[in-house]
Amino acid sequence: MGLFDWFGGLFGERGPADGRRDGTRQRHGSHWDSVLASGDRETALQTVLLATVEDGTASAAGTHGDGAIVGYRDAPDPVGATVVTLDEQVTTGYPVADGVEHAFGVTDRTEWTSGIEAWVEGTVGPVTVTCFDTDYFAHRSAPPEGEVTASLSVMLYSLQAADPASPLVTEDGAVADTTAGFLPFEEGGADDYAVWTTVGDVTRWTWRDTSGYRLQAPLFRAEGNDDVSVAMYVADHNLVDGYVPEPGDEVEGLGWVQGSFQ
Repeated sequence: MGLFDWFGGLFGERGPADGRRDGTRQRHGSHWDSVLASGDRETALQTVLLATVEDGTASAAGTHGDGAIVGYRDAPDPVGATVVTLDEQVTTGYPVADGVEHAFGVTDRTEWTSGIEAWVEGTVGPVTVTCFDTDYFAHRSAPPEGEVTASLSVMLYSLQAADPASPLVTEDGAVADTTAGFLPFEEGGADDYAVWTTVGDVTRWTWRDTSGYRLQAPLFRAEGNDDVSVAMYVADHNLVDGYVPEPGDEVEGLGWVQGSFQ
């Protein structure tokens, strides 16, 4: 079997035909939307995966079934990628990004059917969040439990200026008296969220053929008006109507949360 024999089944499907993201779909097609523009996306993705295998740092990660697992990391600077092979065949790959460290209390874990990926649910302060564990393939035999440190980032599918006529509404239907918050994106996966926030620091990033903005921004505001900030990444092609983020802007978007655990 060649390196990409499983490629189409693992990465080609992004969701149902109506454009919604399927919450039960354990694939990275939608995740790659955060860094790859439309067009000849399959070719672009194969190029990125192959480059990560060729240029990334390889690390053996035990076995799965009868196959040897090797992870290839294109270390984020601040954006990169991870590709995992099983018996020298690509079995998964996804974009990764530098995050902001927070105390994280692990409460649950959902292992993907691949056996080498997982969503992790936990608490950050008073709030529950589910994220994709970017290193589960490497520590699945002894995954993080209890109180740990997680580096959290949000990779955005879209970002635009917030609509003042559409304030943040909490799950119980109340209008929130804050400009920073996030709610599960119901048509998405477990790690997909709708985000409302106020932009802090803004810097540019470039990875492979993609450029965008890195935002330091609150994921939510805890009691006492303490901001719990993360790094948010938006590629230029995911900026709505030519919007360019500036410090102090109130924005809204959709994205997926990933965590790197220590």
